[in-house]
Amino acid sequence: MILGQGFHLLDSENARLCDEIHFPRSEEGTKAWAENQSAYSSNGDNVFMAIETLDGTLVGSISTNSCNLRCGNFKYGVSIFREHWRKGYASDAIKILLRYYFEE
Repeated sequence: MILGQGFHLLDSENARLCDEIHFPRSEEGTKAWAENQSAYSSNGDNVFMAIETLDGTLVGSISTNSCNLRCGNFKYGVSIFREHWRKGYASDAIKILLRYYFEE
């Protein structure tokens, strides 16, 4: 379900698949959370990024965590809004992320 300004309500089934369940929040709360998140810079190699189409439509997010420079490994998570599933956005985002982490 889409809220104004491109913010989305959380898809509880998708959240359960990602082991990430949040309490419902208002549209104002969602906007405040997004603005707060955008103020943070990366935490070392741990990042949280939006996934957008070429025309700027928000379709999901991808993040990295548990980055270990010494061992050369990390974890990542990706979430795509249900209406954008099966269009290649997740695989494109993962390829870009892996290319950056292993080739840059």
